[in-house]
Amino acid sequence: MGLRASRWFGERSPWLFGALIGWGLLALLALPRRHFRLVHESQVKTVYPGMNEPSPAAKVFEYVAGARLRGRIGPNGEVRVQTRLRSETGREFDYFDLVRADAQGNFECILPYAQGKQAFSDVVAIAPYTVTAGGGVARFEVTEAQVLAGGNARMLP
Repeated sequence: MGLRASRWFGERSPWLFGALIGWGLLALLALPRRHFRLVHESQVKTVYPGMNEPSPAAKVFEYVAGARLRGRIGPNGEVRVQTRLRSETGREFDYFDLVRADAQGNFECILPYAQGKQAFSDVVAIAPYTVTAGGGVARFEVTEAQVLAGGNARMLP
């Protein structure tokens, strides 16, 4: 980590949320991660109870406003958003979220990862967001400015 990490912590500490994942802390507490994005995971791995494979011993998350994706589908319909991420350890995994539209069909998704390499993160979104809702599929890209300011996401042509 060294100088790069100390610079990151020094400049971003007001927005920092660090968590030892251990027992799947965020999952166990069922906290929505919509405003938290992974920015670093340790090289040190461990096997936690109930898990079959080694997992990073520590992960660092940052709070962001998140880009906003708003739309309308059938009343109470389900919307799934997903993108592919790669950490500095080379681990690839999917970020996804499920939201339910209200009785009028309105929904809002919060997208915490911008596509491409970001200045203060070791985690890269390597694919556009795929949004599945009401039988349709759309693709969206999000910029870092949109994520930090809570701006609106734009659909790809």
